[in-house]
Amino acid sequence: MQWKFSKRLVTRCKTIRYDGTFDEEESLIIREIRHNIHVNGEFFASVMLIPEQQKEFTYGFLFTSGIINSSDDVVNYRMCENYNIYVYLKDPRPLGSNSTWTITSGCGGGKVLDKTYDDIKTIDSAFKISAADILNHFKVMERESDLHSATRCVHKAYFAGSDGDCFASDDIGRHNTIDKVIGGIVFK
Repeated sequence: MQWKFSKRLVTRCKTIRYDGTFDEEESLIIREIRHNIHVNGEFFASVMLIPEQQKEFTYGFLFTSGIINSSDDVVNYRMCENYNIYVYLKDPRPLGSNSTWTITSGCGGGKVLDKTYDDIKTIDSAFKISAADILNHFKVMERESDLHSATRCVHKAYFAGSDGDCFASDDIGRHNTIDKVIGGIVFK
């Protein structure tokens, strides 16, 4: 199958595949680019991402890092050339430079503020979803996974709300896909 993707997302290169014998072929490889996130003019984090859904990622990442609680906390978002992202908050707050960080087990390593674990609240909900609905959404997710099908080197996250609202994301980092979905759904 012939895949068409932006050159900012993928590059072609020769690879060697083994399936009983070694065969050289041309493959699509994902481009991962460093994004530098600045909050209120202060450097916060460098994150490797595929270059799409950066705003969704940034909002989701700042939310899961305990920096913002809603999109109302952000007064300005701007992404400049060379993937520098600038976020300005309505109520400036310390970013945790003097706080305790926990290093996570992500592929590239990561860190989160310890305080975010203390703030996790139990969700009391009667929400239920049937196994059939889960399987149907999984089929939709697979159908919409062109980038994964073409490269076999991205993770995909998919959210399906009870109101029919859906959001999907791709990235090399599986944690990035979750932050993109959170940013795409919570902060739409």
